[in-house]
Parts: sequence; structure tokens; C-alpha cells
Amino acid sequence: MTLLVDARPAAHPEPAGIGRTVRGLADVLVARARGRRVRLLTDRPLPSPPPGAEVLRGPRGPAWHAWALSQRLRRRDAVHVSLGSLIVPAMRPGGSVLLVPDLAPLRTPRAHDFRTRTIHRLALSRCVRRASALLVYSDHVREEVTRLWDVDPARIATAPPAAAAPFDRADPPGDGDARRARLGVAAPYVLAVATRVPRKNLATLVRAVALLRSVHGSAHGLVVAGGAGWGDPSIDAALSETGLGAHVRFPGFVADADLHALYCGADALACVSLDEGFGLPVLEAMSVGTPVVAARAGALPEVGGSAVVYADPRDPAEIALRLAEVLSDACLAARLRSEGRARARTFSWDRFADAVVAAAERASS
Repeated sequence: MTLLVDARPAAHPEPAGIGRTVRGLADVLVARARGRRVRLLTDRPLPSPPPGAEVLRGPRGPAWHAWALSQRLRRRDAVHVSLGSLIVPAMRPGGSVLLVPDLAPLRTPRAHDFRTRTIHRLALSRCVRRASALLVYSDHVREEVTRLWDVDPARIATAPPAAAAPFDRADPPGDGDARRARLGVAAPYVLAVATRVPRKNLATLVRAVALLRSVHGSAHGLVVAGGAGWGDPSIDAALSETGLGAHVRFPGFVADADLHALYCGADALACVSLDEGFGLPVLEAMSVGTPVVAARAGALPEVGGSAVVYADPRDPAEIALRLAEVLSDACLAARLRSEGRARARTFSWDRFADAVVAAAERASS
């Protein structure tokens, strides 16, 4: 069997969570090939490919999808593996494994740009019906897919990823202070790792941190690490409304080593998205030992379990209260660090890769 893995997210200049997941999966698939061929399909140079990996580079833009399909059709035993991209699985039935990360563009369409909404509306239903095998990161998404399209649950496997290097280490980097200083980040701070799009609910988090400071007497600022996305004007409105601008830092997309330093230097991670199909920042923060306050929404409770403190994502006062509890109670923070590390260790790249291979074997049979 030949696995054709859509590796474009790992080659993106700002790979974000999906890029780290693709990279982690590719590392394990190549290392544990066991007679299988693993080809990584990309449209630009792939940084640090796994040793021994076959990397095939196709054209940029829409032509890439036809090229990727042609790679699959050349070999009868080839299976296309897509972690989120919908075009190739929609083009031709059979021979494909589709991982559906979430249904947020359908559930909260106003929180997404026109292109994302359109692709999901037109292609996702077709993909779900045409893909030979379906994977999801969480039971939350599995239940949504089953309910929305009346899909046989047996066709869908839940396969959560793990935290990739360097986020699989709890030890802080020796140059962490220097890295944070270069980003203009000073302690104490609460960290959010999110693209600036409405679904990430950053405007509510800004209001919550303002209340954390004004009501609970905290000196913590807010650091938001992540790309600009298509933007969210409500963030600027919240900054203007609260006057918090001097205490909020947006370093933008940061490299993994810098993000690791930000996790390690934060007193808490806040992940207050309105919906998540998984919630990789929660897993990464737990892995490095940073306490987490997360939204009681989507798949976040599946990821965090009892090692995370939860709040209503639409209630800035409750978010502020939960942050204040974590930041002021040393025993609570220590418990969250310990339980978070232990919970993060229950997520496994090997199990994730095994689920992908099992789905590919079903697709090729």
C-alpha cells in the first residue's frame, strides 16, 4: 500500500496546529512504514521532512488538486490521506481517507470567511459520502457528522493526535527569557494561542482579562500568539472598550521554539473558542505543564478532562473568575500542572498513526 499524505499544511509558512499535526503524523508514518510506501505531497518546500521520506512537489494553486489525484490514480494500491482539505476526496469516490477536523464553518458560518464557508457547504457533504474512510479528532465531531449526514458510525474512527516536539517536553528552554524578550513579552501574562478569527472568541477573552485586572486585582497581561487570519474587528472594539491595549501583546505567528517559550513562561493558557473539533493548544499547554482555563464547548472537555478548569465562553465574568482562581491558588495551579502532564501523556502519535493506517487499509480493500 502507498500512502499519499497531503503534507501542504506542514509546508505552509505559518503552519499552525494543523501543520504541526501533519508533521507529527508524517514523522511516525515514515518511521514505522513496515513495508508501506509513504509519499508526502506538497506544493512548496517541506521544512525538515522525516529522514527517508519521499516528498513529491506539485504545482501551486488549484492545479495541485488535479495533480494529487493523478498521483493516486497512477497506483492501484494508493490511498490519499487528507487532514482537512476537501477537494481531492470530493473529486473521485474511493481510495481516500478524510480527516474531518471540525464542522465549525457549518455550525457558525458568520465566524468564517466566504471562501471557507463556500468550500465546506459545497464539498464537505460530498466528501463525507465519497471518502472510503473517515477520521475525526474527537467524539464531539463524530457525533456531529453522524447526526448531520446520517452516516453509519462504523465508518468513522476517532483518532486524536498528540503534542509534537518541542511541546512534548515540560522542561523550559534555556533561552526562554531571551526568546520572550525578543517577542516583546514580559511576565506575568495569560497566553492564548489562536488565529484572529471570530470563532476563537478573542474579544470575549480581552474583556475577561480586563475584568481579571479591574475586579480581581491581577497584574497579568494577555499574549495572543497566532496568525492574523482574515481578521476579527470585534477584537479592536473590545480593546477600545476596555482600554486594555497597553496590556495585550500580539506577536503574531511564532516559530515552534518561540511558542514553546511562551507556553513555559505563561501562568495560564486561556482557550475560550466557541467551538473546537479538538483543541491542540490545550494539549500542548498541559504537556509543558501550563495550567489551562478552557471553554466548556466543543471537544475541549474531551481533551482536557478533569485536568482543566472550564468556563462559559460567552461569559467574560466567569472566564475572569476561573483565571483568577488558577492564578491566585498555588495548590490548584500545582494540581493542574501535574494532572495536565499526566493527561497529555495519554495521547499517542503511534495510536494516531495506527488509526490512519487502519483507515487506509479499509479504503484500499
